[in-house]
Amino acid sequence: MRGRLVHVGSAVVDYVYRIDALPAPGTEKTASSYARVAGGGFNMMVAASRTGMKVVFGGQLGSGPNGDFLRSAFNAEGISTMTPPSPMMDSGHCVALISSDAERTFVSWPGAESVLSLDMLAPVVVAADDWVFTSG
Repeated sequence: MRGRLVHVGSAVVDYVYRIDALPAPGTEKTASSYARVAGGGFNMMVAASRTGMKVVFGGQLGSGPNGDFLRSAFNAEGISTMTPPSPMMDSGHCVALISSDAERTFVSWPGAESVLSLDMLAPVVVAADDWVFTSG
């Protein structure tokens, strides 16, 4: 396949907690496992990259620990970023609670990925044979 996949949208850090059941209001649970992973649009980009497609990220990453974590994950997968980090904020994150019966509950905190502007997208150059994917 010719061209690249240019993803313009969100990539966030997922904080994943596995629990036996969702807690009742006002109660507390202890997780049986925890993972910090790159998520959001990152998963789709990795899938495309692993099929042999050239993938680049045209969205916005933050300048704090979450942005650093995501840039490291992108580098490990050979996915380059087309825009500089946000100088004003970090990347967002999502807390995922996954119960033993596979029910999932999410709480998200938007970050740099949620404030794209035309000026920020100026470095994103798309060729005629590129594929562009956006996500919110």
